Amino acid sequence: MSSAILSFALAVTLQALVKEQSGMWEGVPASASIVIFFVLLCVVGLMEGMQIAAFALINMSDEELQTHKVAYSNCKLIFSGQNLQSFLIGRQIFAASLMFIVARIATIAIPAGEENIFGVSNGFQSFLDTGLLGAVVLTIIGSLVWRIIASSYPLAFMSNPAIYIIIKICFILESTGICSSSWVLARFHKSLVGYQPDEVYLDGAEKHGSEPVTKRDKEIDITVTVVKYCYSTAILIFCISFVMSALFTERTSVAKEVHPAVAFLLFWFLIGWLAMMEGGQGCLIGLQAIDKDMYVDSHPRTFTNTTVAHEGDNMERFIIGRQFLVVIVIFLINASASPSAEAFASEGLVTSIFLDNGVAIMVTTIIIGQLTTQVNAAVCMLDFINNYFMLFTTCVSLGIEYSGLLHSVYLVQIGFSKLTGTPVETKEVSFTFLRQY
Repeated sequence: MSSAILSFALAVTLQALVKEQSGMWEGVPASASIVIFFVLLCVVGLMEGMQIAAFALINMSDEELQTHKVAYSNCKLIFSGQNLQSFLIGRQIFAASLMFIVARIATIAIPAGEENIFGVSNGFQSFLDTGLLGAVVLTIIGSLVWRIIASSYPLAFMSNPAIYIIIKICFILESTGICSSSWVLARFHKSLVGYQPDEVYLDGAEKHGSEPVTKRDKEIDITVTVVKYCYSTAILIFCISFVMSALFTERTSVAKEVHPAVAFLLFWFLIGWLAMMEGGQGCLIGLQAIDKDMYVDSHPRTFTNTTVAHEGDNMERFIIGRQFLVVIVIFLINASASPSAEAFASEGLVTSIFLDNGVAIMVTTIIIGQLTTQVNAAVCMLDFINNYFMLFTTCVSLGIEYSGLLHSVYLVQIGFSKLTGTPVETKEVSFTFLRQY
């Protein structure tokens, strides 16, 4: 079923690209549009898999890593100092920006008077116009295929020489400072809610106070660094103002259909949910190697979350369901805050850049909905998922995977296993028992 849905989604998307009925920019030939579409999917997929592989190898010993020289070089580069958080920021900027671009390309836009895709009825065409099929293609081909391989074979995945180049690009993107306000927000967020690094609970390290402790916290107090953070924060405020203005003046598709207050609440709920998904994934992956008895009393809700997520093969199922949920939420954020086609047709260049091309929505989503929580979740895993909202998100993600909608991704895992001669490992007791016979 999942493979059939994916095939149909691909057919519709490619037909829209060939007939120039997609969101691709005008003037791009159909053949070039198809190449650009698949190249972007592959680049997004590589970055999605890199995050999974990096967290899977974070606690692996140097002796084992050194048996794979390229993977060792990539991991050494990521895990040096505070490079992990810098990488997460740069990777998120790169990946999320490309996701928005792919979402735009995969969106069907049929000019008035032209025939529907494959000649379907207007009612079915309205369903195709929602972008759901594009979300399926992006989730499976541009994300889950790569994530499954990275989760099953992290060393092999990180042994790709191209990953070293992508890591460097991520560092360059982070160093521009465009999203450095996430460091500022993360620092105040950590102090406000009392987050402590995992070492405080697991190794008995001294608790952090309001004074800067880490190298990054100290750098934030330096004037030159503060300037970078301030202009990023100013850009964030500017972008939020643009988006909120569009909502409350009823110039977005959703705000025109419902009350602006409802559109406002929907937008920020989706941003908050996305933030929980982005930070929670790293926490669940990073806590796999930690004995649950060490935090069962201090963090009971974290214990409940990890117990559910780490049972059997649930972690792999969570990654699959959660990624589709992330893509759906990003599509909904884009739909809820994007201006209607005629709303800003007569306004200036700045409005055209920040609203018509989605820059304001991208920056707001990346900084508030992704990076701020990822920065804190990377070092405060126990505190971050010590809530029932994360448990709800985990259950929804597992439910999505259970539906079978995305199961075609397992065909890639099975094929890769056959090609390499390496069996697919499972933590399910029933499967392990059966394989003995």
